[in-house]
Amino acid sequence: MFWMMLLVMLMMIFVLQFTGNSFLYWVFMEMVSLIIVVYLLVVSKNVGNLYGVLNYFLVQGLGGLIVLLGLVWGILEDGGIYGFFNNSHNNVMLILILGLFIKMGFFPFFYMVIMVMLKLGYKECFIIIILPKIIPLYLFLNMNLSMFEGLLYLVILMSLFTAGVNGLKAADIRELMGWSSINQTGWMMLLVMCDVMLFLLFYVFYLVLMFMFWYYVKGVSSSSFFGVSHLMGKGDMGVIMTLLLGMIGGFSPFALFLFKMFGLLMVVNSFGAWGVGFLFLMLTGSFLFYMRIFQFLLCVTSSYGSLGFSYKDSNSGAVSFFLMLVLTVTGFIVFYI
Repeated sequence: MFWMMLLVMLMMIFVLQFTGNSFLYWVFMEMVSLIIVVYLLVVSKNVGNLYGVLNYFLVQGLGGLIVLLGLVWGILEDGGIYGFFNNSHNNVMLILILGLFIKMGFFPFFYMVIMVMLKLGYKECFIIIILPKIIPLYLFLNMNLSMFEGLLYLVILMSLFTAGVNGLKAADIRELMGWSSINQTGWMMLLVMCDVMLFLLFYVFYLVLMFMFWYYVKGVSSSSFFGVSHLMGKGDMGVIMTLLLGMIGGFSPFALFLFKMFGLLMVVNSFGAWGVGFLFLMLTGSFLFYMRIFQFLLCVTSSYGSLGFSYKDSNSGAVSFFLMLVLTVTGFIVFYI
């Protein structure tokens, strides 16, 4: 079901490229939100899940209304449907950016995302941290953001720092992955402003890694931080989870780390001394979050005792290891090219 929804979204974006109509982008974006809500309602198994779906629907609806307000305001300002593209009105663009931030669960609207994720299961969490970001990020790729660079860099910095501080005290694995999503969205926005190809590769890599993570945790009944780490740290599962979380966390020398460093180098080259300060603050926020990932890894590794494969599930373990190896090698190739 997830891959079908992803395919439909990509087909939507392909069709929209030939129209350039901002209202169609808004309609398709709301259709995606509605499809996700209906799917979550179908798979929800208890009242807590339904409460989380309702919160998600309200948050997405608020973001959609603000985006629609920006589009209508743009028409009233100049009589044309410029919307997301070629819009010369800063106040209209600011409203559109605000609405897209809400749709993505970006700073300062991330607490609503965390609240929703704590009411959902692993599969539902995976869907809401991946699919709703696709169309907003695509719009950011095509919007003229030059007038808002300072604001966007500040929001990126605050997202990384806040996600790091809050991720450090997360006690639920769903909450931890929620803060991880906010952290990675900040890096995605940085790459959107620096290099389109790096952003696309980063997003694909992140999608694959999060799918692998969901594949391994979907059968775990516990959602507590230490409960999940204990149940997953057995045999080859411990090795796979150690490598997988290292890649999701963006640790060196994995692919996501290389993409992040490339984006930071571009910021330093563009802003000089200010870029160095920005670099330091971003790395501080990420370091705080990575400390929690390391704690999770220590819990995983301590529960299986060694890095030897047990081969109880050798096929899935081998496939996962091969995928992570391919992603890492690809990251090195892209970085040095």
